[in-house]
Amino acid sequence: MAASSASRELFTAGVRAVLHDWPVLQIAVDNGFGGVYGQQKADWMVDVVQQYFHDNADLQQFEVEDYISTLMDQEFDTVVDDGSLPQLSKDLLQMFSQWKQGALQQLQASIDKQTPAKRAMRMMRLWSVMLQLQLLMGLILQKPCVFIFFSNERGGR
Repeated sequence: MAASSASRELFTAGVRAVLHDWPVLQIAVDNGFGGVYGQQKADWMVDVVQQYFHDNADLQQFEVEDYISTLMDQEFDTVVDDGSLPQLSKDLLQMFSQWKQGALQQLQASIDKQTPAKRAMRMMRLWSVMLQLQLLMGLILQKPCVFIFFSNERGGR
């Protein structure tokens, strides 16, 4: 088993990438479902989820789903019913398996795959906010409003 602290940090980075890219958690944080400390709770979730993997041998997908579902319910008053928990759990189990096998390059590649999803999610949230502003301004001014949105996001990051 890969036991160095550097490799354990890599697994933690994987958990962070998966959870922080998860739209359900991001919506809960962005909308204050976890209270004023929602972002801190999301960061805390990274720690407790990675510890859950280290403390429990041979986790099954349903166990990971149940654990994360319970955390979301208790910490964010959110019931996850969008069907995303199975894939989220599979991703975490795959990363943990890579970590246990010492396949750190594969683990890093799995983490790197999360980055485009995060960028896309961030852009979707920005577009959503812009659309809401456009509709709100149209209602206030009683005229159609158009905002032009420029992004500084680059595909190569």
